[in-house]
Amino acid sequence: ILPYDTASPSTQVIANRSEVLFQLLKGNIDVLVVSATNLLWKLPPRKYFEEESFSLSIGELFSMQGVGQKLRKNGYVRVSTVLKPGDFCIRGSLIDVFSPLYKNPIRIDFDDEKVDLIKLFDVDSQLTLNTASSVTIIPSEHYPKSSVAFDFFKTNMRNSLVGNQLEWPLYNFIETYAESYGVYNYLPLFFESMSSIWDYCKTADI
Repeated sequence: ILPYDTASPSTQVIANRSEVLFQLLKGNIDVLVVSATNLLWKLPPRKYFEEESFSLSIGELFSMQGVGQKLRKNGYVRVSTVLKPGDFCIRGSLIDVFSPLYKNPIRIDFDDEKVDLIKLFDVDSQLTLNTASSVTIIPSEHYPKSSVAFDFFKTNMRNSLVGNQLEWPLYNFIETYAESYGVYNYLPLFFESMSSIWDYCKTADI
């Protein structure tokens, strides 16, 4: 796992990392091979995945609007058709979402504000593969996307760097084009503290 690259990693790379970190957090990985250098990398705090990951179960009361807001905060992008991890779509009573935790996207059918049906479907055909009683949605990005998080980032950036913030592209476009300006090089500015891979190896219930 390499959380920092010169340029922002691809969507698929981020999805793979998110899956590994969540599985480590849950104690579902017995052996993980990494280099000594990678052990030193700082990762998003484990509480970020603990607090922002959530489950949806059939029969559970959940606002569709609330789900959409939480998805956007966790880095999901609203699209017309879900094709890759990090995508989500809302159509009528349906929410399609591609959580990095699964190999296929999820279709959640709501009856008013109650989860009525959960399916996993094929990206290409959009046809149902199987049904599920519950699913878990984990962050698709390694930093939160909310007004509070962006303000926190900007404050830390001003306090950490010397110069005119109006000349910093990432500072000015953090809410829209962050990945284009290497936001993953500045992850610590989103959090009060960071974690290591060792922190994720300590099992905990979510």
